[in-house]
Amino acid sequence: MRAYAPFQERRDYAVPLLELLAGLPRYGARKRTVLARFEAQYGHLIALEHWARQPGGSLPLWQFWLTSLRVQLGQAGLLDAPRWGVWRITPTGLQWLEDHPSATHLSPSGEAGGRGRPRRVPGPGGALSFTVQGHRLLLSPEQVTAVAREALANGLPPEATRYHSWAVVVDGQRLGLRWLFQEVTGLDDITTYQARHVLERLGFECVREKGGGRVARRSRGPAGEEAAWLEAARREVDTIRALLAGRAPLPSHEKLCDMVQFCYTLELYREASSLFRLVDRDSVHPWLYERTRRVAAVCEGRASS
Repeated sequence: MRAYAPFQERRDYAVPLLELLAGLPRYGARKRTVLARFEAQYGHLIALEHWARQPGGSLPLWQFWLTSLRVQLGQAGLLDAPRWGVWRITPTGLQWLEDHPSATHLSPSGEAGGRGRPRRVPGPGGALSFTVQGHRLLLSPEQVTAVAREALANGLPPEATRYHSWAVVVDGQRLGLRWLFQEVTGLDDITTYQARHVLERLGFECVREKGGGRVARRSRGPAGEEAAWLEAARREVDTIRALLAGRAPLPSHEKLCDMVQFCYTLELYREASSLFRLVDRDSVHPWLYERTRRVAAVCEGRASS
């Protein structure tokens, strides 16, 4: 019997997920079923703040973490996907549970109790730390490539090829850019511009389809979603500068933390530092304050350099 403490961090969810899958028929189920069973079995251990939907996202934080853990555990050989959308524990994962009957956490590296290194799928470039919709993530080309190859091997769902403009190329195959980014990160409410920016920085080729053919990825100017995103970003910058100038009311302290992250992403380091000084430590969750404090410290250094 595993004595789980209340879940406070992302890593707290990994072993419960493995144990849940081990108890399901055929050792797995579709994502929706897995999330529902996880909530029923472990909902009382999920921290209150993990139920909050993140800015711009449609998933509660705990579901977002489980989705991202699925990729990590798959790379470690503990989970696989016999069919698209199905999560299943592997024989390696079952053996780990048997070998560690009271363990509530994997090793810090996320490996199967030190039984070898996680599998790494070759891919271009190096890992990238980035912020999207208020989420701070570390994403590697290997993660993206692994998810794409898994989908190709198990049969692409219709939405993978049902894209209107931008596609990402993996192993010579064009996949919907937003679709792949959503599958890798678990983020639903993102723009093509945001996803393309990250994937290109990771070294993936992003191509634009027009009239059934490929055109150069650099167009003369932003259009469609990109233009809308840029306009929203301009409005947010105007709001921030009005706030710092005393021409706008003070928003919630959680919103101030989001603004700090936003300014860091756009390299507005002076604005980020000034915004953080307005945050009341006692008005936000400690993990949010600490994360924002670290970002603000980086901004302070870059603003003065």
